[in-house]
Order: sequence, then structure tokens, then C-alpha cells
Amino acid sequence: MIAGCDAIFVSFERPDVCYVGYPMCRLGQVTRATPDSALGMILGPVRAAIIQALRRPLTVCELAVAAQCAPTTATYHLHRLADAGMIIREQRGTTVRISRTLRGNELVDLLSG
Repeated sequence: MIAGCDAIFVSFERPDVCYVGYPMCRLGQVTRATPDSALGMILGPVRAAIIQALRRPLTVCELAVAAQCAPTTATYHLHRLADAGMIIREQRGTTVRISRTLRGNELVDLLSG
């Protein structure tokens, strides 16, 4: 068993199986875009939820909670958003924080309201 602040890895049944668990999302924290919103239609609901949640710099795990997805899924979408110039990653000690770029802010402003 390996445990950290954001995940737990456990395998007791077989030596070739590893179970991964993540903290469950609290209902009050969800800011997921609806698929029929302009931002959701352009980016898709997961990327839209991620970029909307970035009102302040957040970690991958915090963004995964906001988008209601696994951290690996959030990481995949963050790579695509970074490739499009919508987000940047900043390392602060051992923590990586993600924030919107000016371009990301402009897209959210344009399509959110």
C-alpha cells in the first residue's frame, strides 16, 4: 500500500494488480460546463470545466475534482489546453500549479456569457 495526500494505491489480491483510488468530489465544488454551453461546445465539457475552474492557479488533482474526472484524464486535457496556449504550468517547490494564460482568459470571457 502506498498513500499520499491525493491518492492511495493498494493491491492485496494479486501481485500483478494495482487499484488506484482518488478522493471523491464534494458537490459544492463542481463547476462543470454543460455540453450545450458555448464553451462546452467548443472545448468539450471536461476542458471547459477545467478552464472555467482556473480562476486562480490550481493543481492537477484540484482540477480533476472540479471537472469530475480522474487526474490522468485531467492531465491529458491539460496537455491539449497547453498546446493551444490556453494554460501554463508553474512549478512552486514540489507542486505544479496550472493557470490560464491571457488567451485562456479571453476565450472564457468571450464564450461564458
